Amino acid sequence: MDQAVWPTTMRATQGDNDLDEEPHEVFMALFIEKGKLGVAVYDAMSTKLKTAQIPITTSDLALTLQMLKTQMEPRAIVVSHRNFAKFDMDILMSDEHTEVCHRKPSDFGYAKACKSIASLRIGTDWEHYWRDLSETTEHDLFL
Repeated sequence: MDQAVWPTTMRATQGDNDLDEEPHEVFMALFIEKGKLGVAVYDAMSTKLKTAQIPITTSDLALTLQMLKTQMEPRAIVVSHRNFAKFDMDILMSDEHTEVCHRKPSDFGYAKACKSIASLRIGTDWEHYWRDLSETTEHDLFL
């Protein structure tokens, strides 16, 4: 299983030896289809996007979701409202640290994801390659 891990950044407080956690800017999207859990985790502080496709069974789903939520510590989790209902994903309820957002299933399409990533310029040194993306083929964007 390909897992993305971002350790919590720690800093010493002035005047004492206690460690305080800096706020996370990690966002996660989940989608289940054909026995596979698609996971995308975006760390806004480092601008890194990690993705994984995990074979999943219904019996392992709750434990896997809890482990992902605990390990990634996301500020927000985006899930398909259809997946949420179909797979009983109540483990992903909003709490004081994480907001759970329900979206329509069409928001999870491959072409839409590629376009969104391209418009954000995730994973590129876009300041050096500033150009109109409408003139760039999808193939060139993801090489």
